[in-house]
Amino acid sequence: MTVKLAGGHEHAEQIIAPKGESENPMTRQDVEEKFLGLAAPLLGEGKSRVVIDEVQALDARNSLAPTLAALATRS
Repeated sequence: MTVKLAGGHEHAEQIIAPKGESENPMTRQDVEEKFLGLAAPLLGEGKSRVVIDEVQALDARNSLAPTLAALATRS
């Protein structure tokens, strides 16, 4: 991308592998921050963090009910 400013200066940057691509994977923190940014306006910050905790515990669960409940309830 090249941005040309009103004064004539140009700034250019090329990103070959954007964040989230296999060559530039997102960290767990990146994913959590993105989720919070998208979910918190709908669920609230606290409930969004509950959803994160529930998703991280999915492999130990016998049911999706707690995760679905966390997603369905507004704070």
